[in-house]
Amino acid sequence: MRLQGFALAVLVAALPLVACTDVPEGPGTPLFAKKDKCKPHKEDCTPPPPPVVEPSFPGPGLELISPVRVATTATGWLLVTETHQRAVLRVDPTTLLADQSFTVDGRPHAVGMLGDRVFVGNLSTHTVEVYDAQGRAVGFLGSPGSVGRPMDLAVDSAAGLVFVLDGDARNVKVFQAADGILLSTIGSFVTPTGIAVRPSAGEVVVSDAGPQGGDASVVIYSYDGTFVTSISGAGDCGMLGCSGGFSTPASVSMDNLGRVYLLDMLQRSVLVYDRATPNTPVQTLDGTGNPLLQFPLDVVVVGGDVVVTSKRTHSLEAFRGVLP
Repeated sequence: MRLQGFALAVLVAALPLVACTDVPEGPGTPLFAKKDKCKPHKEDCTPPPPPVVEPSFPGPGLELISPVRVATTATGWLLVTETHQRAVLRVDPTTLLADQSFTVDGRPHAVGMLGDRVFVGNLSTHTVEVYDAQGRAVGFLGSPGSVGRPMDLAVDSAAGLVFVLDGDARNVKVFQAADGILLSTIGSFVTPTGIAVRPSAGEVVVSDAGPQGGDASVVIYSYDGTFVTSISGAGDCGMLGCSGGFSTPASVSMDNLGRVYLLDMLQRSVLVYDRATPNTPVQTLDGTGNPLLQFPLDVVVVGGDVVVTSKRTHSLEAFRGVLP
């Protein structure tokens, strides 16, 4: 049953109605099996929160060659997509070294983990593919080819939602993680590049490079698609010009306090914004005196650290203890 067109609030309220249906599971299966079953004679069967599972991939650790996206797991690991080696790596956040991996048939790009499932946006198949915690293919979100260009994704484990940034459709597709159903779409962008969510506030943040020759921006929506606020790439502009702007946003992240971390590829910096001064960064992370970022593509907040994929140096780089 397709649920497109309904308001997200109605869909979330209706989740228990579909959560208790058992279906076959296996490679190429669009709906994923539910291991939790309804108790006898219980009408309202709400599934428990997804299990916290340790990712354990069959392949060896690999040296980074072309790291693209980075995401965190509930158990503290980093997941990194490697386009050159066509693999997803499990990375230690302390050493920034990969100790395990699994391969992907195609060009893995976006990545995230929710419960015991790893979601991988494959640019070759135009699909968000789903793997188990051991790196075995178990299905996909929506249908094969349903996401034109899965640029980035983010997950909300408590709500059981996967937010996929589609670079072709230029919007955010919201999927129900348990069975891959498309619930809704959010926003309309020009050149979207990155996405993150803030589950505690129900917010989605998207970086948009904008039109050629035009201003880039960061836009924040609520889960139901309501506009919340934006940050202009032009920065604060006055009679003497503009300051604090950005032009080439590669990705974005957000912490629990609502601060936005904008990775600008041209400046090779992470610009940190808060809600009080939305168009002027309160902090700039650029590796001054120690040029860390070379062709940076993604940023993620990990505790008090900020981690960035640096493609030209074939590495992950971390700004340690920079957050309060």
